[in-house]
Amino acid sequence: MFSCKKCNEPLFIRNAEMKDRILTLETQCLNGHKSARRVSDHNLQEMGPEIFKKMFICLYCGSNMSLVETRLQGSKVEGLFLCPKHGVEKREFPEFLLSTIEITASEVDSPRSIIDSFRCPQCGLIYAVHEMEKRGGLIEIDTRCANGHRAQRFLPETIDPPLLKRILQRVVHCDKCGLPGHIANVEGRGNIIRVQAACPVHGITRKDIPQAFLDLLKEAVSEIPEDAVLQSTLISRECRQPLAIRAIEDTKSAYRLKCVCPGKKDSTDLILPLTWNEPVAERITRAILTCDECGHLTHILSKRKSSKKVNFQIICPIHGVMQREAPPTIFNIVSDYEEKIDRLPSIVRSLSCEKCNMPLALRDVEERRGLIEFDVECRNGHRGKRLFRPGLDTETLVDLYKRFYQCPECYEQLDLVYVEPGAREDRVVQLCSIHGKFVFDIPPDHARAMQIAYDELQADKSKPPAEAPEPESPITLEVEAEPIISAESGVKVMRGCEIVGGKFDYKVKVLNNSGYVITNVTVSIVAYPLDCLELAGENVKSISRIEVGGFRSPQFTFYPSKDCVQGKVVATVSYIDFLDQLHTISVEPYLIRSVCDLLQPTKKTSQAFDLILTGLEKTQQEQDLDWNAKVLFTKAEMILPTKNFHVVDTEEHILAGEFIGTIRGYAEGKYTKNKVAVVIMICGPENGRHSVIKVEALGEDISMLPTTIDELADTMDSWVCLRCGAPLEPEQVEEIGRRLPIRCKYCTHTLTIALYLQ
Repeated sequence: MFSCKKCNEPLFIRNAEMKDRILTLETQCLNGHKSARRVSDHNLQEMGPEIFKKMFICLYCGSNMSLVETRLQGSKVEGLFLCPKHGVEKREFPEFLLSTIEITASEVDSPRSIIDSFRCPQCGLIYAVHEMEKRGGLIEIDTRCANGHRAQRFLPETIDPPLLKRILQRVVHCDKCGLPGHIANVEGRGNIIRVQAACPVHGITRKDIPQAFLDLLKEAVSEIPEDAVLQSTLISRECRQPLAIRAIEDTKSAYRLKCVCPGKKDSTDLILPLTWNEPVAERITRAILTCDECGHLTHILSKRKSSKKVNFQIICPIHGVMQREAPPTIFNIVSDYEEKIDRLPSIVRSLSCEKCNMPLALRDVEERRGLIEFDVECRNGHRGKRLFRPGLDTETLVDLYKRFYQCPECYEQLDLVYVEPGAREDRVVQLCSIHGKFVFDIPPDHARAMQIAYDELQADKSKPPAEAPEPESPITLEVEAEPIISAESGVKVMRGCEIVGGKFDYKVKVLNNSGYVITNVTVSIVAYPLDCLELAGENVKSISRIEVGGFRSPQFTFYPSKDCVQGKVVATVSYIDFLDQLHTISVEPYLIRSVCDLLQPTKKTSQAFDLILTGLEKTQQEQDLDWNAKVLFTKAEMILPTKNFHVVDTEEHILAGEFIGTIRGYAEGKYTKNKVAVVIMICGPENGRHSVIKVEALGEDISMLPTTIDELADTMDSWVCLRCGAPLEPEQVEEIGRRLPIRCKYCTHTLTIALYLQ
């Protein structure tokens, strides 16, 4: 009802008017197409709240608007709605709807639109506030992004204080670079105050805001994190990845940070005055221990001190040794905070193949040139090295070796046969029940870690999986760093259904893009229409494991027990991740709605068909289509057999330039043998592109008729081959639109645009 007929985009309400107990809605889509929709009085009670949410949508950008004022004008109300991007927009509606509109206003998520409006649409950067002014019950804001793009934003004066504080935090952000600063000075000038915002890079910027916001501004600035400047600085503007620090130099007034972007490999120098506190020290430590190539966290390998600087090496598991340089005081800070950093996620990500993203299996471990070298190989035969520093703590080694208790051939968990101490290296023997034993000669501390890892894995088997809580995503205006892996991460679940030979094959596809192997995957059918479908087999399918980047598609088969099938299939997917936590995903319900696929065409003569119609229930639907009537008649002749109806007879004639055609079809249900008949009547100008089609459905079971009409009506407005009735592909429709001939892939008939535009 609320979709544009021209572009199929959603429609939103411009005005509403009640006349003769019918509410007429003036609507418009975001492409500017205007139309009208009508709702009867008695349907407003049920549909009202959902309908009037469409009145709160800006017609220029699609943002949610706030209701700021209502003005009574006789029997009508003029509502003033505020878009954060385009300002005030007027809407008119009847007076009796005022209470409904006000209730709907409390349900609209306008704060989300306000937050989203402070991101530059041209470059994606966050706007800084340059000037604020109260005017006419609104707050007008002049904003600028770091790339120089300007925009006006509008807020209601009744905005919630927490949201206003987030906006006011942008006052102390620099217009040139976007970095957060602090308030250097405040000058009072009547109702307007001038705030001197100090940027750590570009110095003082003067900004004017209303006097009433001063206290809230100071409170908002005090809530900015201490490391906000550093956090914003150590993010690449181009790819939004965290920067890695290669060297730090201590100048008299500030620190020079020599950085590189792991994503773009671009180098940049930053000069920042740093106030050392715990958040700043932790962020500097993470940046200086970040790999230049992949962004993984590393370990400090060795160091060489002098009076003015410390040269030290870090070791990345994938890319090896890298050089770092820092003053002695900063190196001491980095050394203190290094132990607090959790490197396990980086280590786990490094245990996937760089070429195919498959998990790596251990082939050998040896100490060489002062490094612990892991010889690894994935299932596709890609071999590589993973490098670690000697003397890793036992906890890290145990977490590391837990990932290697999998057979490289079948990925089943390996058994630890024994650990035998040796002179320089200990011998460890692992066993796969299918592929035999694996022997490793490794350093003693690694052998002990393998023993502990095995014991913990065995102990974990007796523990029930823990339910993983779903964290709530916080609302923030700050730009968050994106992960280096650009592909969609996580476990994705998709579903689909097809009708094959009178049965419904329902599949659930589980795609593992999480970066880790998932195990104990269970797909369960929770609900389905029991009155018309029967499930063949169990309602639960189990999968032992799904590799990184892999997928599985278990299938469930349903057999219909009635000729009319309608209902939703609901399923869930659960799995255990690499931390042994249980996750459950609800699969989007799939609506099964079918009649025509469960019919059998039955031949009848015209006389017998007329006799059958006398005792059948009847329903009908009429619709206007932008098709030529004769073309639509030809389509209907082709479509009915594809919907399992036997065409009983057809009739067509032209009167005074008007085409009138009738097609009658008959079928019976496969299971109940219920009779179903359809009568399609088409009329319209002989040479025009507008026609009216009326579909009558008649049957013994009235529950089958609405679905039958819907299936036929949906197909009538589609593009099909005019010879065999097969549907055309979207690419073929585009080619026809460009006036190119196409060939039906089912009957090889050549089709042109002229056939459809008679």
